[in-house]
Amino acid sequence: MKVFNLDHSPILSIATVFDDESKKIESLFVENHLKPNRVGDIFCGKVISVADGMESAFVDIGLSSNCFIQRGELLRGLGIHPNKVTGQPLSKLVKKGQMILVQVDKAPYQTKGAQLTADVSLPGKFVVLMPRMKGIRISRKIDKNQQLVALEDRINQVCKNYGVILRSGAIGPDVTHEQIISEVESLVHTWEKIVQMYEITSTVKCLFQKNALREAIEMMIYENYIDAFVVTCEDDKKMLLNLNVNKQNIKIKMPDTSLLIEHGISLDQLLYGEKWSTPEGVAIVLNELEAFTIVDVNSAKYAMDTKKRDSVFKVNEIAASQILDCLKLLNISGIILIDFIDMLPQEQLSFIQHLLASGYDKNNQIVIEGFTSLGILQLTKKRETPTLKDLLSFEYSERDLNYYQLYLLYLELKRTEKHTNTKLLRIELEDALYVFLRQNNILAEFNMKIELKHAFSNQNKFKIQSLKH
Repeated sequence: MKVFNLDHSPILSIATVFDDESKKIESLFVENHLKPNRVGDIFCGKVISVADGMESAFVDIGLSSNCFIQRGELLRGLGIHPNKVTGQPLSKLVKKGQMILVQVDKAPYQTKGAQLTADVSLPGKFVVLMPRMKGIRISRKIDKNQQLVALEDRINQVCKNYGVILRSGAIGPDVTHEQIISEVESLVHTWEKIVQMYEITSTVKCLFQKNALREAIEMMIYENYIDAFVVTCEDDKKMLLNLNVNKQNIKIKMPDTSLLIEHGISLDQLLYGEKWSTPEGVAIVLNELEAFTIVDVNSAKYAMDTKKRDSVFKVNEIAASQILDCLKLLNISGIILIDFIDMLPQEQLSFIQHLLASGYDKNNQIVIEGFTSLGILQLTKKRETPTLKDLLSFEYSERDLNYYQLYLLYLELKRTEKHTNTKLLRIELEDALYVFLRQNNILAEFNMKIELKHAFSNQNKFKIQSLKH
């Protein structure tokens, strides 16, 4: 049975889909409230500097560091056709202090600021509105027919010369043209409201904030056949009902700690483990490094017939499925190098075709670059948002997972308050967590007096002690 869980805390909100029997997590989304992901948010930004040599500019949208935008996108956002000003320096066309409507396209990564686009998009369940483009584009998964032509005509009447991408989810037995048109009208209204706010805004300001958690949950429901939904509050139940989830399948439960823990599921293996074993006995070792990710494949306990070449292919096939799961759950992107068990050149070609047919494709933002002379498979995966470990860490290079530790501390305090009469606690904390909690009062909701102590020699991130009063 597949179960959907949604846990909330002041630190993290965690949405999961898992198999209740095997306890295997099949889909995961984490929102860090202390380190928000701004991808998809729309801002009124201010041009801070123009870099002619880089054919780009830096824009202030109110984040801790200035953001990067390329020449063509910047000009289009200012209503200038790039082809009509070819050869002219960007500094002659754009002035410092100029305001522009932009959307975050890629999250900040390591020391780099966020990347912006002026080609704004507003995604819905059935369509994506592209206000600064024209025409209707259709997913390649959709077969064109007379009904589709009629739908295109209706969309053209509604969207006022805006661009629209018709998603594959728009075509299905339970989807009506009225639902699609209603969504288009809603997105057009949202865009026009954003433009109105932009026209009266003279300072850096967020004009539209994407509900990333809701969108992720909607995608989970679309991609998985889920038997049961478990949430912790009435608002989450209403959200699921608005996403057309059957009321009978939704249960509200107030856990002592978290819904995941009560189901016997921990994220520790996913976050701290580097080695995974499949049910067939194949093992993979995944090392997420700063510049790229390396994966090693081993037949391990798999009963492999070394005399048959198809055994090699089978092991690599099993490993590839596990690796794809890890890449998606950990949200790993960038350069990925996989050391599969050695295959002959013709086997490598067949294996690449197998990968393309099993999820290693553009739908998962993966591009296969091919095998090197040493038999290493090279992949690239488009980077838009931080990896899961980056998202949960204070320092990207350390992968310290300190936000996750804060979440575990919150759960432990929640359990302590519910099941004991303790009114005074001392928490011993390692350096980074101690400094963070001294500067951020995120534990104020507890009806206990909490004393923070800096623990120089404590091997654990935190240790809770109950004190007499």
